[in-house]
Amino acid sequence: MSDHLKYYKKIKIAPTLDLKDLNHKILISQRKKFYFSLGLTKNSFENKKILELCCGTGYNMHFLKSQFKCGKSLVVDHNPNSIKLAKKNLSKYKDITVLDKDIRKFKCKKKFDYVLIENSLDNINNPQKIVDKIINLTKKDGNIIMTVGDNYGIFSEKLRFVYSIILLDQRPKKKISEKVYFLSNIFKYHLNTLTKNLRKPDKWVLDNILNENWIKKKNYFGVTQLIKKIKGKLIIQNVYPSFMEKKKFYKKINFQNINKKYLNTHINNQLNLLDANTQFDKFCNIETNIKNIYAVINKLSIDKKLDKKLILKIKIELENMRKKILKRCNKNNVTLMIEEFNNIIDDFMNDKKVTTKTKHLSKFWSVYNQHILLHKI
Repeated sequence: MSDHLKYYKKIKIAPTLDLKDLNHKILISQRKKFYFSLGLTKNSFENKKILELCCGTGYNMHFLKSQFKCGKSLVVDHNPNSIKLAKKNLSKYKDITVLDKDIRKFKCKKKFDYVLIENSLDNINNPQKIVDKIINLTKKDGNIIMTVGDNYGIFSEKLRFVYSIILLDQRPKKKISEKVYFLSNIFKYHLNTLTKNLRKPDKWVLDNILNENWIKKKNYFGVTQLIKKIKGKLIIQNVYPSFMEKKKFYKKINFQNINKKYLNTHINNQLNLLDANTQFDKFCNIETNIKNIYAVINKLSIDKKLDKKLILKIKIELENMRKKILKRCNKNNVTLMIEEFNNIIDDFMNDKKVTTKTKHLSKFWSVYNQHILLHKI
């Protein structure tokens, strides 16, 4: 399985967020909220040495330097387009070094107070090795901030990928620019149901729909894999979104059991990552259905003629999911979305024109990114 870097080099752009994509005040506000969600503020970073891996356009380090007054720092990326923008965005900060280097080959004798990696581990070959590298680059009592993915949390993007293939099968587009333009106009409304303050729709389409190797993966490096990997080297200090119950008296905290408790609460609540607007109070055994859907999606391609038999398999699994959920819960956003999606599949199977406007799919968003603050012991 290829990684983000190969894809970014292929399309010759950096589809990640850039300083120009959002109003500067909005971007600053979003970054403050990101760190605040993990219990971090300006005092956490002031004069601290930071290493950011897969820095993209450098917008995050720009925030940490301009707003949180971090110390001498290093950012690393290997996408030529990202490096170009990062150097431009960070040019006025003389104590920040921008390094063009593949992080799999990156070595450094220095250790840092904070090591950051966002939105990258999910599609790097052998992410466990990168985690080992990050641990070695972090000072004792230092911190690591990372985002990891989730097999339930990717569900909404997976279905949008299938929806995109169906639409493009009926409305063929040869050039990637034509596909991006067409899909961006459709998903612009979807993205606005989250917030209007996101990166541009064309970047989202390139990064989440047309990045086939990423969207077609069966499994993503998530909380479960991370906790099993770090063992006694790191302890989880905070996770967002968090399902952890914090009722225990703080003096009774057992650092040796913290990771295990986070793992257990994550597994018990993973279903609630399926839809941001649905709270599942009862367990629904839909894991097999999700795995089967992902296995079918792995056989699809934006650039190939769509096999209707594969789409029919997805419909069957979705309907089984819907029935299982309704046995345990009332009708909700997930079941309504599945009904709508299966109607879309029916139209496609019957050679009817599939709508480009949806009521429930457009508002259906799983919770993919898990933001994690780790402490090195």
